[in-house]
Amino acid sequence: MLALLAPFDPSLATRARADALSAAFRRGASEIPADGETAWPLLIPDDSIERAIGRLPAGEGWIIELGLDADWIAMLLATAHSEQVRWALCLRSETIIATDAAGPFVEHVCCSAGAPENLGDDALLVVTELVANAVLHGNLADVPPDVATKRALDRGVALLAGLTGFESFFTVVQEAGYHARAGRLTREEACTSPALPTDFAGRGLAIVASLSSSVTIGPDRRSCRVTFDLAQPGDAD
Repeated sequence: MLALLAPFDPSLATRARADALSAAFRRGASEIPADGETAWPLLIPDDSIERAIGRLPAGEGWIIELGLDADWIAMLLATAHSEQVRWALCLRSETIIATDAAGPFVEHVCCSAGAPENLGDDALLVVTELVANAVLHGNLADVPPDVATKRALDRGVALLAGLTGFESFFTVVQEAGYHARAGRLTREEACTSPALPTDFAGRGLAIVASLSSSVTIGPDRRSCRVTFDLAQPGDAD
């Protein structure tokens, strides 16, 4: 089951409100209590992710899969306002892989931001790579043999997006696992790969850095934020 928050309510930026909503998610509630006269969010069957993304307003909105870790969701909601997040897609690893939901979400954000077609293609490739990294190297990494893979696939991956001036950004947040270090990566650092010419893996971060304006690992080392320049030749300085 999915919850569609559209538009995103600024009151969710308070930790108490985020905790209350997350507690309802933890219970898997079929109905989430309304605040005053505002009845939200809209609950959608879990086989309708692409349709749910299509219902996101151009302005802002969130889609959250019920049953994700309540503390993790509360953290995302509580920091959304300060991070200027306008759109979000928060799903279990298994769901985001099975539905390929990153594609429609990136397309919606780029269309809403008025991004040129070539930038949308770059953003799709970058975000898809980051989602794969979040699942394989974060949520599924170092899973002990006695822990069912199903439990690891229940961990969340969040795609957050927004606009700042002439830039759009996407942040991919994994529930578990850590990036090697925090901070902004230079293109030279990201493109330094130990991969051999015959290897099929090990070049993901280099692709991400080559196609985006900047790459930054969050201070908690569970998030990776990439930006894209929306300014076109001839735009005013």
